[in-house]
Amino acid sequence: MGDFMKKRYSNFFEKLICMGAVILAVIPLLFVAGKSVQVPEEYLILLFKRPLYLRMMWNSLIITIPVLIGQLLLAPLAAYGFWQCRWKYKEILFYLYMIVMLMPLQLTLVPNYLVANWLGIQNSSLAIILPAMFQPLGVFLIRQQIQDFPQETLEAARLDGASEYRIYRSI
Repeated sequence: MGDFMKKRYSNFFEKLICMGAVILAVIPLLFVAGKSVQVPEEYLILLFKRPLYLRMMWNSLIITIPVLIGQLLLAPLAAYGFWQCRWKYKEILFYLYMIVMLMPLQLTLVPNYLVANWLGIQNSSLAIILPAMFQPLGVFLIRQQIQDFPQETLEAARLDGASEYRIYRSI
C-alpha cells in the first residue's frame, strides 16, 4: 500500500474515533433536551412513579447542608491559622494538607472506611459528612484570598488591643 492509502485509512479511523466521541457526548444532551420539553403534568407523573426520588432528594439535603455549614465554619479558621499563626512546621503541614487535593477520591476510600468503622458510623450519613467537611479546597482558596490582606491593618488592630479572635472575626 502506498503512503496515500495509509494516510487515507489513518484519517478515516481518526474521523471514526472523533465521531464516536461526539456521539457519546451528544446523547446525554439530547436526553436532557427531551426531558426539558415535557409538560409539568408529566413531571409529576414521573415524580410519583418513582417514589424514591423524594427520598434521594432528602438524602442529598441531609448530606449537603451539614457539609456546607462545616466548611463555612472550619475552612476560614484553618486558613487563618495557616496564614497568621507562627509555628515551626506551618508551611510543611499546609503543603501536606494540600497534597490531599491531588489525591484521587478512590485513594481515600479505604482509610475513610476504616476510620468510620473505628468510630462506629460506617452505615450512617456521618461517614460521608465528616470527611467532606475537611476537604482542603476551601482552606486553600480562603488562605490564598486573605494573604493579600495588608499586614499594617493587622498590626494596627493589635496595637489597639484586639485579640486574634477579634481580628479573625473582623476580617
